Amino acid sequence: MKNSRYRPRLQTLLLMVNLLVLLLPLGGIAILRLYESELVRQTESALISQGALLEAMFRQEMLRQFQSMTNEKRTPLHFGNPVLPHLLQQYENPLTPIPPRLDVAKEAIRRPAVEAAAPSSSPNPLAVVAGERLTPVIISAKRITLAGIRLVDHQGIVVATSGTELGLSLANREEVKRALQGEHVSLLRQRISDGPRPAFDSISRRARLRVFVAFPVIDEGRVLGAVVLSQSP
Repeated sequence: MKNSRYRPRLQTLLLMVNLLVLLLPLGGIAILRLYESELVRQTESALISQGALLEAMFRQEMLRQFQSMTNEKRTPLHFGNPVLPHLLQQYENPLTPIPPRLDVAKEAIRRPAVEAAAPSSSPNPLAVVAGERLTPVIISAKRITLAGIRLVDHQGIVVATSGTELGLSLANREEVKRALQGEHVSLLRQRISDGPRPAFDSISRRARLRVFVAFPVIDEGRVLGAVVLSQSP
């Protein structure tokens, strides 16, 4: 009785092996892309948490000073920018969680952030005082989280920073411009570091992206400033 088991031809076996060899790198690339996306989302989630706390602290510091002023001393500079009408609805709900949404496979990757510019006007004095009081907080936070933190007034002028750019304007950056209109912003930029190279075994050594999150500081439908955070995944 003849053996009925199928025995593939040698040519078929070689073809299957070659296909497997070709598919392995593609599978590895897909797995790495998923891993990178997960790192990005974890980083975004951490920045959102930090941003929410700093936004609340920044707002309370500014409101404390504003409420202590007499009506005669209040000027339009103290009231900030109106939130864009189509964004107002989201602030009517007392519970507005912001889930991480960045996806490396789908998100447009912006070029590195443009340089800060000299401001064309004076910063909001309330924001300046609030920034001075919060500067020790954000510097201490950076030591642990490694995130870059900037607090800007409603014009985009930096009033507190964990690094440089104090007194300069970030209003020409997309994430800042959108945040100062009342929008919560998360985006990815190419990473070009001019700092010292990290240790050889550092996970950030090969990072090619940087996550940016911008939080508007809002009170009664007006943007008083923004919290801008960034970090490599």
